[in-house]
Amino acid sequence: MAGTLKVYNIFTDEEMMWTGGNGTRLSYYLKYAEDSTEDDPTIIAKGVDENGDEFEKTTHINEVNPESATVVEMRALEAHMGVKKPGGFMFLSMEAGAMGLNDRTDFMDMFQKQIGESG
Repeated sequence: MAGTLKVYNIFTDEEMMWTGGNGTRLSYYLKYAEDSTEDDPTIIAKGVDENGDEFEKTTHINEVNPESATVVEMRALEAHMGVKKPGGFMFLSMEAGAMGLNDRTDFMDMFQKQIGESG
């Protein structure tokens, strides 16, 4: 069908740290890169962006800056750190559900606002 966006088929295996997507149709999985080390944890994200284009991104965890990060970088950081909230969902706020692959935001500010609203 012309004009139909691709959706990435994500089949979980034991190497995957996280699989999912958001409201923009961004869908991907995360797993450690073959050259990942304890000193330089490196995560590969592979999937389809909000436009239906396939992508593969490498994230060096030590280089992630939560004050200017993409949703993929933050998911990689969360997965590496083992961050989860009740019900098995990751910590990222609902605002992250509207972000595209290359959109950057200040997640620290987002978290502070979220905490302020719930307190």
